[in-house]
Amino acid sequence: MKTIQEALQNAKLGPEYSYLLDPPSLPGRFIKRLFELFCKAVFMSYCPLQVTGRENIPATSFIFCSNHSSHMDSSVLMAASGLPYRRFRKTNHIALVQSLASCREFVRNGNRNIIIYPEGTRSLTGQMANFKKGPAMIATELGIPIVPAYIDGTFAAMRKGSKFIKPHQIRVHIGEAINPRTYTDQADTGTHKHIYDQITEDLERSIRQLLQQSSTPGLEN
Repeated sequence: MKTIQEALQNAKLGPEYSYLLDPPSLPGRFIKRLFELFCKAVFMSYCPLQVTGRENIPATSFIFCSNHSSHMDSSVLMAASGLPYRRFRKTNHIALVQSLASCREFVRNGNRNIIIYPEGTRSLTGQMANFKKGPAMIATELGIPIVPAYIDGTFAAMRKGSKFIKPHQIRVHIGEAINPRTYTDQADTGTHKHIYDQITEDLERSIRQLLQQSSTPGLEN
């Protein structure tokens, strides 16, 4: 039976993934730039954004993981990073090896970064659900760090089902990066499953600790 690494080494992406490597078209760059400017305007006044822990963001590619309760969350994380929006991608639910291969090709091209929500879906209540192992698996197999973050305020500004954004303060607390190589170097040879478990537990613990640092009373988000 092939290991994930063996399958990944032999994985080839079809032409539908060419957008990961090809430079965006001029209209595409224009639209993305307009979207970035719009988001920055929103986060400057309408939903003012406050960020703590930005110094924890590594200079290399990384996976940004946070709680998830709003369509705004990805834009908030990109703005909170202080990096250009074009350097981020949100993962989709596709086949395992294809997902790993597409993430690998994406981060290879210019230290770009990935956004993954470990809960798997947006919260209906603002409360965090248990985390899934996807981010830990991708981080381990690609050898890139995970940056934990807690988003406070987007649930009130635009919860699931809302069509419009309400004015509300948004805060992002960024924690110390989790390096999967720390776990793999200490592990015995064999399956990485227990490493995924350990990283997932530490990631969830880190984000829940960031939650405690949030000063907003009431709901978590």
